Amino acid sequence: MKTITTILMALGVIAIIAILGLVMSIVLFSLDPPIKNELTTVAVSAEALKSFEQKIDSFTKQAETAAEAKEKKQLTLSITNEEINSKIVEQLAEGELPLKQMAINFNEDVCKIYAVFNNPGIKAKVGLITQLTVQKNNIKLVVNDFQLGRLPLTKSVIKEMGNIADILVRLEGFTEDLPVDITSIAVEDELLVLRVVTIPAQ
Repeated sequence: MKTITTILMALGVIAIIAILGLVMSIVLFSLDPPIKNELTTVAVSAEALKSFEQKIDSFTKQAETAAEAKEKKQLTLSITNEEINSKIVEQLAEGELPLKQMAINFNEDVCKIYAVFNNPGIKAKVGLITQLTVQKNNIKLVVNDFQLGRLPLTKSVIKEMGNIADILVRLEGFTEDLPVDITSIAVEDELLVLRVVTIPAQ
């Protein structure tokens, strides 16, 4: 009987530790990641949204026109913090993103991203510090840091999240259908700068 009582007590202690661990994980999971305090507040506006859409439209038309004219032309697209965040606000309002909140900063040669996923119950708060590179004419996302609330994450988890984010960037890449070779993409002077060379039509 004493042995059974001891086993039950041990199981009880293990269960309590497990529950405490789960509660702590949930609490850490729902806290703001450290990156949120590093982001600069960006003013969004209808004007910045219009500017974003005009830039994308102009860039697309220039690429298609140059290709049709059999020209190999260098083009540059520069997006500001205000423009990208205004577009994000529009997409959030239209329900195009599975997020409740999202903000991006282009600074110090990296993209800093904060997002709150729209999960019922607990809201996952995520932080990303990324660099953008070009690989085989695809925009590749290199994750320098991934933050899930205040949970401590291993390097392997950070790498895996980087792979997932990279796939999402490729799926959303608007340049995929354009007749262009991407020569570079980088953060310069708080701008996201994309440079391409058009591919002449055959």
